Amino acid sequence: MSGRRPGVVARCRTLAACVVATAAASEAACPPADERDAIVAETAAADPRDPAPWTRRLEVARLCADLRDEAAARQGRAEATMRAGRGLEAIDDLEALAASARRLADPALEATARERLARVHVAGGRPTEARTELLAALTARATVDDPLATARIHSELARIARRTGDYVEALRHEQRALSLRRQLDPPREVSTSLLGLAVLYEQIERFGESRRHYEEALAEAERNGSPGERSAALLGFAGFLNDFGHTEAARALALAQRALELERALGDGVATGSVELQVGRALGALGDDAGAMAAFARAEAIADRAGARALAAHVAYRRGERHLAAGRLDSALADIEAARRLYEAQDNHHRLAKVHGTLERLHTARGDALAAALSGREHFRLRNALLGADASGKFGEILSNFALGEARHRTEIAERERELEALRAQRERERVRLALWLVAALLSVLLVLAWRHLGTRRLMAMLRANQRALERAHGELALRSEALWRVSITDSLTGLASRAHGLDRLRAMLGDHAETGRSPAVLVVDLDHFKQINDRHGHLVGDEALRLAAAAIGAGLASGDFAARLGGEEFLVVLADVGRGDLAFQAELLRRRIEQVELRSDTAVVHLSASIGACWVRDLPDPTVTGVLRVADAALYEAKHAGRNRVVVHGARPATDGARSGRTDGS
Repeated sequence: MSGRRPGVVARCRTLAACVVATAAASEAACPPADERDAIVAETAAADPRDPAPWTRRLEVARLCADLRDEAAARQGRAEATMRAGRGLEAIDDLEALAASARRLADPALEATARERLARVHVAGGRPTEARTELLAALTARATVDDPLATARIHSELARIARRTGDYVEALRHEQRALSLRRQLDPPREVSTSLLGLAVLYEQIERFGESRRHYEEALAEAERNGSPGERSAALLGFAGFLNDFGHTEAARALALAQRALELERALGDGVATGSVELQVGRALGALGDDAGAMAAFARAEAIADRAGARALAAHVAYRRGERHLAAGRLDSALADIEAARRLYEAQDNHHRLAKVHGTLERLHTARGDALAAALSGREHFRLRNALLGADASGKFGEILSNFALGEARHRTEIAERERELEALRAQRERERVRLALWLVAALLSVLLVLAWRHLGTRRLMAMLRANQRALERAHGELALRSEALWRVSITDSLTGLASRAHGLDRLRAMLGDHAETGRSPAVLVVDLDHFKQINDRHGHLVGDEALRLAAAAIGAGLASGDFAARLGGEEFLVVLADVGRGDLAFQAELLRRRIEQVELRSDTAVVHLSASIGACWVRDLPDPTVTGVLRVADAALYEAKHAGRNRVVVHGARPATDGARSGRTDGS
């Protein structure tokens, strides 16, 4: 419980007040029913942010030993305290509410109390405690038929998993939440799950898919969502657009201002602070430094009042970025270091990776090469841990299954619509046929028999036509399934194999290389200074650089060789059969092909270079995918550490420096 209570003095005052109130209550009696009804009416008409009327109702409920009304009063006081931006003060009421709910055998009320506790812990930067409360709420909800409430718990668990870098768990929870929301009639809060998936795609750097999900979430929220859902979709999309700097800042500002109007009407203090943060980021990108700092100050004040450590960390980090962009290096260092400490306390791995990347740039600007190297190494370690081979392989498999499930969902909806249309057409045909039969029956039994025979022939013809249509539909479905499979194993940007497919092929090659007599080699290629290309020339130029680098890699592959995109600017190249002495030469040829790539943007000519770590598989006693990649990654790290744009082969002497691109900035 440490770290989530007010100060010692405040607790003493609260305890003293409780003692006085208890002493007074012991001498008082339960008031008459009409007085109790008046107190209940007072709470219904009170200011939603004022806990005082609920305190009076709680005292009366205790006097009357009314456990049910005591629970209602605690719930109301906790809600009012949270709306007033004092979440920490609500913890005692919510814990007592959960205990009362268990005594009342009310699992729905217990789940509600634990969900509110989780919200307070999330705002206070305590993800572990929040996850514990949410899992307990999920257990309580299991006995109550409330799919929407269960979906909300899964979405919150997905959010916490994203913050700690467990993307596999996050995807599973969000898939479950989306499924539950879609099963409702009519579906509800679908935009919440779409928004969660958009954030998930953004954190694993699939920005195209992330943008599409943000657009879908916003469209769904504006069609069917509540004001809170619309505000959440606007806020999330604004934050995504702000990551692209001034190119998207105007649209980000417009979305954030719309969200700010909604949140002020809703009265959610912490959410208002999050929106102010995005307003400040957009203003800073548009050149309004004073406006940005004022917005950050408003967001920081809200975080301080609410005890929202997560929001406080975000404000410190974004304000530090603004100081860095404006050249205020000392102020930038103070804010970003404060954010780092807060994120470490919250175990927020994803944000810590970003912070260390920014610290690397900041220390470089300050001329502190050692601090820059340490921050860069920590950034590389965290990013590799979040998007490493094992996690990404599992995540890619689940993501592929999810994409196939979405495709099946759309196919099933279309199939049901076709079946309904066929049933309506059949009913219409049967109605017409019945009318004709009745008319024919009036003529003669013979005509009726002849008409029935004709009707049977028509039915057979219709069945044959339907059979042919089904055969054509089956053929089209087979073609679409083949196309979907091709998409699932191909990286959409570079055209190389996807990470999951590349690792599968590597695993197969390692499994049979001893029997085939081949000597495979594994190369990990990382483009140098790629982040600088994105920062200076934009993500479109960065995407084109990745495509050209992939083309240069693929151009030199021999029969049996293959290449895959591991993620970001990192590629995997597998040479099916190469001599130990020839490996360094082949890797050097690959490096030179990449170095010859020249990309012209609107403002400059961009030259590429790459660092390559290589491993000859027969050097390893028992090669596995993880082991081979670890060795190649270690060689890559040596190449980076030695100055980049060079080849390092595991077990060999370091290669000589490669040709330089002329740039001296860090990656």
